[in-house]
Amino acid sequence: MTLWTSVGSGVQEAEAPGTGVRRLVRALTQAVAERDRRADEARRLAAAMHDVAGLLGAVAAGVHHVRELMEDEPGLSAEGRAAVALELGALDEVLAHVRALHAQARGERPQAGRPQRLVDLVDGVLAVLGADLSAGVRLASSCPTDVYTPADALDVWRILTNLVRNAVQAMADAALGGRVVVTVDAFDAEVVVRVADEGPGVPERLADRIFERRFTSRADRGGQGLGLAHSRELAFQCGGSLSLERRPGRGATFALRLPRCLADGSEPPAPLHPVLVDLRPAR
Repeated sequence: MTLWTSVGSGVQEAEAPGTGVRRLVRALTQAVAERDRRADEARRLAAAMHDVAGLLGAVAAGVHHVRELMEDEPGLSAEGRAAVALELGALDEVLAHVRALHAQARGERPQAGRPQRLVDLVDGVLAVLGADLSAGVRLASSCPTDVYTPADALDVWRILTNLVRNAVQAMADAALGGRVVVTVDAFDAEVVVRVADEGPGVPERLADRIFERRFTSRADRGGQGLGLAHSRELAFQCGGSLSLERRPGRGATFALRLPRCLADGSEPPAPLHPVLVDLRPAR
């Protein structure tokens, strides 16, 4: 077999028989060796991550136990609960990172961890951001204690942190005092987390653009225009959505919708719908 190759002068000359085949074999051999090397690295990484995940399993069990003890301790002050919630939230972040890395090492798509109790996530976010507030700005929440979501804890934490921080910044930029209130409402198969502030609100002309990547109304104060766009992407990854709600009066309200589950991770039972039966005698 004769193979041809182009040279710099534009003239084509014949290669020795078998040269192209040998070159192809060398390339394939190198590709197979590189594949095997990467597969070996992935196996070692997966084994290491498995050991780490096993150790942190005990930490996860401990976190769950502390939460149960905190529920059964009526004498714990609000400040104490906030401090504990802050530490538990930080541990949740670490555990979420480890789970994601472990799944990635095994070539899997990271899955949501255990059911997340939303009041713990909300309390943790408010405890962190409440430590550094502008004068006159207050944080508050209204969350049932028995509402759970299968969404990833780290993703929900990031979304809530961004929404609450944006609300605080909007009120500070406008030199307005007031409250940022986080509420949780549970429905049949859905949970709605609302973050409402008493700031200047979102102008009508910008309402359709605030979720665009790189769009910001705070460019002169260091805004990047990534927060809301990324938060909406995370909400979609969680199986939910993020939207701006219209409401009368001052301020803005963002609604984060997430799937709902029970404490054991199962789906809530389907609602019962009344059935109307006509009992009138036939004519």
